[in-house]
Amino acid sequence: MKQNPFFFSGEISNYNYIPRLVLEEKLLEWVASGVKVRIDGDRRIGKTSLIKSSLKNTTTLFVDLSAVKTEEAVLEAMEGALHRKNEKLASEVIDKVGRALEGKSIKAGLLGEYSLNIATSKRLDCFTEIEKILDRMNLESKKERACVVFDEFQELLGLPDPNGFLWKLRSITQRHTNLCYIFSGSRRREMIALFADSKAAFYKQTIHFSLQPVERKLMEPWCGSLFRKNGKSLEAGVFDKIWEVTHGKTGDIQKLCHFLFENSDAGEVSTSDLKVALRAIFRADHQINTLLLRGLTAIQQKVLKAYAIVGGKERFNADISRISGVGNGTIKTCLNTFLNKLILFETEDGEICFDDPFLCLLLQQDY
Repeated sequence: MKQNPFFFSGEISNYNYIPRLVLEEKLLEWVASGVKVRIDGDRRIGKTSLIKSSLKNTTTLFVDLSAVKTEEAVLEAMEGALHRKNEKLASEVIDKVGRALEGKSIKAGLLGEYSLNIATSKRLDCFTEIEKILDRMNLESKKERACVVFDEFQELLGLPDPNGFLWKLRSITQRHTNLCYIFSGSRRREMIALFADSKAAFYKQTIHFSLQPVERKLMEPWCGSLFRKNGKSLEAGVFDKIWEVTHGKTGDIQKLCHFLFENSDAGEVSTSDLKVALRAIFRADHQINTLLLRGLTAIQQKVLKAYAIVGGKERFNADISRISGVGNGTIKTCLNTFLNKLILFETEDGEICFDDPFLCLLLQQDY
């Protein structure tokens, strides 16, 4: 049985990564010049993959801030990132030594000599430790500029004193001339609050780059080639439906193609196979969707279905009110709930969209 070539449940790399050479080169230019960069974009469009691919030959501290709620959690995220960076460095050193010794054995304990060992006892001042990590990296990057990436940077707004933390972080980043800082986030409203508000610590501190999904002219031939390499091909019109259902979002295309590959025979893949794949996704996501909907009131469920049917090009219109049976005031309250719960998101153009297009499709069918 052939291995499914489509991967959607984590960070994309290797053959599953679609190169975006123009964007990668631009990001490298900014890193080389030492400017601070803000990258925002919807979830599952490849921000992390793009950043890591672009910086594969640059010394990088990649700090994942997902779900951090305290300064200590931020410090732990940075320690983990530093440990992984040093392990990678140690692995490269050992590999070079191994080649120099022409295959002679190397003691496994060598790796430990390059690992970071930071005590995890109580810290009186977490930020001081954070400052030490960044200062040390800046000091060690005199010969060649390194990069610090803060991924899901908007999560810092959940700290007990976000403004105090951010102003201190700004003070540090301003004096680091040997480092480039990249601030990446998937929640546009929060990222705008962090960088576009004149009262914000990082106001006018960055070059803004809004990442969009991979273009269709790159995505379609790439998907087609993976099907062909594995004994299948897409019938005319199938990719049109894939693009329509997923709204061109990179990660969701990967997911739909994964299930389409799983639920089709060798040869030409048809629109009938696509329907089978979508039903398989509905079954796979049933528990998650059930829990999500149970967490909403009956009125909220009606409004959510209305957005699925009508679409969100207009925040409020007569059709949403008619289908849901509620007024604009209630719709506005429900919409804020959906945005806060990340069920819906707002695009740069102001359109309201479902974070999960398959949930949107499911709700349309239920209607």
